[in-house]
Amino acid sequence: MVTLPDDAGSNRPLLKSLLRAGMSIARINCAQDGPQRWKIMIRNLRAASRDTGIPCTVLMDLSGPKLRTGRMTMGPPVLHLRPRRDALGQTTSPALVWLGSRPITPLPNSVPVISLPTAWIKGLRKGDKITCLDARGKRRTLVVGRSNAGGRYAELRETAYLQTGTNLRHVDAKGVKRHARVGALPSAELRIQLRKGDLLFIHKDPHPGEPALSRPGHRTIQPAHVSCTLPEAVDAVKKGEPVVFDNGIIAGLVERVIPDGFFVRIRTIAGATATLRADKGINLPQTKLPFGGLTVKDRKDLQCAGRYADLVSLSFVRSPDDVVALQQELAKLRGKRPGVIIKIETQHAVRNLPAILSAVSRLKVSGIMMARGDLAVEYGWERLPALQRSLLAMTHAARLPLVIATEILETMAKKGIPSRAELNDVAMAADAQCILLGKGPHVVAAVRMAGKVLQAFRTSIRGRRSAP
Repeated sequence: MVTLPDDAGSNRPLLKSLLRAGMSIARINCAQDGPQRWKIMIRNLRAASRDTGIPCTVLMDLSGPKLRTGRMTMGPPVLHLRPRRDALGQTTSPALVWLGSRPITPLPNSVPVISLPTAWIKGLRKGDKITCLDARGKRRTLVVGRSNAGGRYAELRETAYLQTGTNLRHVDAKGVKRHARVGALPSAELRIQLRKGDLLFIHKDPHPGEPALSRPGHRTIQPAHVSCTLPEAVDAVKKGEPVVFDNGIIAGLVERVIPDGFFVRIRTIAGATATLRADKGINLPQTKLPFGGLTVKDRKDLQCAGRYADLVSLSFVRSPDDVVALQQELAKLRGKRPGVIIKIETQHAVRNLPAILSAVSRLKVSGIMMARGDLAVEYGWERLPALQRSLLAMTHAARLPLVIATEILETMAKKGIPSRAELNDVAMAADAQCILLGKGPHVVAAVRMAGKVLQAFRTSIRGRRSAP
């Protein structure tokens, strides 16, 4: 199984490559985009399947009651350009920008755009230099590169902060000084920087979050604050309960609860400081939350899944009641009723696992997905391998197919080279009926590698079994 990439609606050659590499199930994440976008992606996938003659199942992954941080206050419109540097601080590759009167799509690797007058851009030649003073008063130089669709690329070998209205200066071949100002830049959301011991306020009200306010001497006069996407969860939180953010990068304990929210004292972070942004996951492993696994959005998305998908998966299941609720919603659908994959990713699901498996086994077409991301945060990183073995045994006994998900060959999908641990991880998942790979620029190679590892591992097992 492969999560469809962002350009799946237009990039049919990529879909054909994924099919030829071994993708047999395509996952659509319903937490992103919407029905119109999903329909286009599925239509393009079906066409790629017909062209290649390779069948492919479509799974729509319902987002479920995922608790996330709310939006953040918008900061000033500043473009931060930063070249890559090695361990010694030497620039290994310059920052790349595109100079144009309007943005073009697609730009490779999310290249930022600087809006400038068309006439001024036409006066630039490859190799010309553009100078400016950035937001800090630092003199910076951009070197003009190749042209593209009415604009030009430019490179910068030093860090720069450009603002709307920054004055750019260029001297043409005749020695004429030419000036232009940077056009409107989009505002970026602020981020919250946290250290061990900091206090963070989580509130019901959806007003934008902000970093902490401090006075000289680092004395905090107001702690950082952010809202959460499910305000009803706030009322269920109790003092002393753990709170985990962004897949375990930040964790703390509830120090105080008030009617409008609760304060978290940060206990552990990954590194000296950690950044918390909007739309990052919040896990409450020990909190008894007042909602089930099927949201209003999920019910709407099921209408689309009933028409276009072969399978649906339900996120953040907590009890067999969530499975029954999904079954009842599916019964209301007209025409085709997709099969069901139940995701195990919470402590409550682990506690109720026998009852959940029993409920799932009553469905005509069904299976289980072990979503290791949230599960590791909620259940404990050190207990995850043992849980995977237990889940393999229990689903096998229940005759239910199992999908192993999260971070399978993630490094290879993103960087093109797998780690040794990732290859071993694929082999250890060989007893499952399916593995899920995420998105990345090298996902086709990752799918191909997963197939090779599984084939080699299973051949080795068969060889040992047949040996005298």
